[in-house]
Amino acid sequence: MRRVREIIVGADPRISDQVQYGNLGFFYKSGLCSFVQFKDRKKVTLMFNAAGQLKGEFPHLEGNKVKHMYFANVADANARAEELRNIVAAWIASKK
Repeated sequence: MRRVREIIVGADPRISDQVQYGNLGFFYKSGLCSFVQFKDRKKVTLMFNAAGQLKGEFPHLEGNKVKHMYFANVADANARAEELRNIVAAWIASKK
C-alpha cells in the first residue's frame, strides 16, 4: 500500500492524498481513486469511481463503470508503476 501511494503522489506534484470516509484517497480537483478493502485481505485494492473520464488504455483496471486495480505485493506495484503514472497524467488532463 505504501509503495502504491509513493507511485501515485510521486507521479505529479498536483496530486494530493487524504483520508475521506475512512479510506485513503488521491485527488486532483476531485477524487481519482482510493484504497478500499474487498474480500481478499491479502491484496491491496484501488477503486477508481470515475474511471470513465480516463482517456487511454490501462490493462490492469478491471470492471465496468467503477474500476479496480489489485496489488498482491510490492512487485505488483512496481510492475504497474508506469501504468499508475499514466493514469495520473490522464486524470489531470481530463480536469483541464
